Amino acid sequence: MTEQLAFLWHSRAGRWLFMLIAIAPSLILGPLLHHYTDIQGVILLGVIGILVTGLPVALATLHLRMRNETWRRFGLRRPKSWARLFLQTLLVTVVVLLFFVFVIGPVSQLTGERPDVSHLLPIRGNLPILLWALFAIWISAAFFEEMFVRGYLLNEIADLLGGRAAAVVVAVLVSSFFFGIAHLYQGASGVIVTGLAGLIFAIAYLACGRNLWPVILAHGLVNSLSVIQIYFMPTS
Repeated sequence: MTEQLAFLWHSRAGRWLFMLIAIAPSLILGPLLHHYTDIQGVILLGVIGILVTGLPVALATLHLRMRNETWRRFGLRRPKSWARLFLQTLLVTVVVLLFFVFVIGPVSQLTGERPDVSHLLPIRGNLPILLWALFAIWISAAFFEEMFVRGYLLNEIADLLGGRAAAVVVAVLVSSFFFGIAHLYQGASGVIVTGLAGLIFAIAYLACGRNLWPVILAHGLVNSLSVIQIYFMPTS
């Protein structure tokens, strides 16, 4: 049994298998996010979202622990400069927001539909639900998604492919593709937009020296601004 577990933790084939197991919750539970469009549904969606993103992080944490590694290796470490972190976060946030402004329209024209965010509409004018949504966003999207997709998944794929520049490029593309597919509940345009946004986050992660904090904070800010905008939308 010990030898079998060692195979899963350390061997190349075992690491690929473990990654597939880790991404399964997002692909299996993710579609549930499309089926709830009332206030109670938003509360449930927050719970599902935390589970969908938290289970892969828990599995990745287990995998790292069995290899005597920590999340510090993937960039969850104290910033060397808080001023630099602030500027990096601001830059990534602005770039992603501009991306959404200029890309959602053309992508929607291409697919014939806008990203489906109907599950978030009950947030309109409801402050308690907005606060719950913000809490769930920071836990699931900001921390868990960035830790798993940009931290664990990107680096594991790059390492398993040899760790060279070409391997990193492939890892960026594959992890961004998974990030888009994990948002399939938003429709084809949602998959494309989030996949491209994931590509921006991945490039930003690498450009920031593989420090997760700028992309964690930027992701949380971008999603927070999105739901706050929905909160102020008219209800009629």
